[in-house]
Amino acid sequence: RPPRRLRPTRAGWLFFALVFAIGFAALNTGNNLLYLVLSLLLAFLTLSGVLSESALRGIRVERRLPFEWAAGRGARVVLEITNAQRKTWAHAIVVEDLGAAPGDPAERALGRAYAMRIEPGRTESRSYRFEPQQRGELRFAGFRVITRFPFGLFVKSLEIPREAAASVYPRLAARRPPRRLLGEQRAIREINT
Repeated sequence: RPPRRLRPTRAGWLFFALVFAIGFAALNTGNNLLYLVLSLLLAFLTLSGVLSESALRGIRVERRLPFEWAAGRGARVVLEITNAQRKTWAHAIVVEDLGAAPGDPAERALGRAYAMRIEPGRTESRSYRFEPQQRGELRFAGFRVITRFPFGLFVKSLEIPREAAASVYPRLAARRPPRRLLGEQRAIREINT
């Protein structure tokens, strides 16, 4: 797999169409102003790639799982997102926790956490709530770290493998509490007589 995945957004496709149209007009007319605008748009595109790469570089993610899990009951999974860079801030980071729930054959995003800004060398804790529907083994495969920083033209993602597993216990059944013999009026009367 490539280290990064890049996918244009709708705004990115419109930006590409604009760049192509201005480039075509600049080549056909020979107008210096259109060449200048084309060069500014291409510089804007390059700047977007450099800044989005700086937001993803140095991101480390660790997972803390709850002590126990029961089917039908949600629990919080804590994600610790670390920016290991020395000078660069990480902006607009979305972390998807990838895995397979019991009974699911395919891997999917089990939960998502968002961090607006992470300072250099700092760790931010975020959490999400997950509720397994049946008992079995809950498998975690890793993380997908996504950013649209800075201009929202591209969705750049990075996959970090971090395998883990947790056991999901059977669904807890609600039962009526036992009758309290000492608290009932009949039991009190029998004791007094």
